[in-house]
Amino acid sequence: MRFSIRLALPLAFVIATVALVALPLIDRLTQKWFVRDLDIRSHLVSEVLRDEYAALDEKEITKPATVARLQHSLDRLVRDERIFAIAICSPAKKTIAATSTFASATTCGEAMAVEAERGEILEAKNGPLHVYTAPLAVHDGASLSVVVAHDMSFVTKRTSESRRA
Repeated sequence: MRFSIRLALPLAFVIATVALVALPLIDRLTQKWFVRDLDIRSHLVSEVLRDEYAALDEKEITKPATVARLQHSLDRLVRDERIFAIAICSPAKKTIAATSTFASATTCGEAMAVEAERGEILEAKNGPLHVYTAPLAVHDGASLSVVVAHDMSFVTKRTSESRRA
């Protein structure tokens, strides 16, 4: 009995120490995995918009009929449960078209500060957002930007659920 206690206590201490050291590492790896997944999803959304609107020039893309069609496309894309907001921004960092949730999340100026084709997590009023920008080159060579913002609250929920389990 005495031998088993002398073995069990140090073993329990070592296991607890390894678990406490590994937890932050696992959290970071999980967050990187989620961010990579959202980068891929955001890239897919930007490619869909690029394919749909690349034939237009900068003047045509700002026409009311085109903006209305673009607005409809953006609203359809936001129906996804994790996509929080999408916008098309001009090189002057002005919003050409955006979903209704974009203004509460960020601005074109803030979003375009994010490195292109690479997402970053920004703290917004509504919680953490994964913001991804990608160039949307239109027919005449003007470079607009697509900004996709994903809600990151699900990462927090899943992390806290896994810690309780």
